[in-house]
Amino acid sequence: MVPGRSARAERAGLRIDRAIAAAAVTALALSILIGVRLGADRLAGTNRPSLAGLRLLAPDDQLVTFEDFELGAPGWQGGRYDRSDPAFGGMLGRFGGTGGREEVSRTYPVDAEARYAMVSFDLHAIDDWALEDVIVFANGVEVLRQNFSTRPDLRATQRSLIADLPWIEARIVPGPETGTERGFAAGGEAEFDQTLHVTLTLVGPPDALRIGFGSTLPDAGTDGASWAIDNFQIITSVRPPED
Repeated sequence: MVPGRSARAERAGLRIDRAIAAAAVTALALSILIGVRLGADRLAGTNRPSLAGLRLLAPDDQLVTFEDFELGAPGWQGGRYDRSDPAFGGMLGRFGGTGGREEVSRTYPVDAEARYAMVSFDLHAIDDWALEDVIVFANGVEVLRQNFSTRPDLRATQRSLIADLPWIEARIVPGPETGTERGFAAGGEAEFDQTLHVTLTLVGPPDALRIGFGSTLPDAGTDGASWAIDNFQIITSVRPPED
């Protein structure tokens, strides 16, 4: 059970979150206007079709949030917004080192009936990385540590460390543009950027779910290396996610 989950009193009837309903209607309208992008299935780690990173909802799913950061990054503590490079578009970032501490986070309300929360996002590693980490937190607990190298001689030693906790599962899939220079070129020994698609499944999510990020990059600035988050979404369900 994720830390922060409290005992909940039984509730009569169904609680309808109008904001979630509106978001779901918007997603449906987008799927009609733009069409379903079938190729994104592999990135999302699901056999359901996806639309520009947004997974279509099953009957038992509730959309808590979908953020592509094209219009900003409201609500994120320590967050910043960057849309200066057309190769990336809008994103949460860029960030440098945080000393390994959680310094970027946002808290979301979770429905009382939810038994699973699926958190997914694109994680960008930009410019010259040499096996430093990006760290992901859930309610203050480190759940994933992913290191990067954009240097060819170190890339084979990259690794993902998933916390050995009964309430967390993680899936990491390379994005289609991994290993190319996309933007914000800083020079130095390597300029190849990487993108990973990360999906976290949390069992027994709390009423208030805080997702946070940090990094072990040595420099708090973004001139030499940086990281960013994009296509962030949370879906909750009473049923476990499909493989």
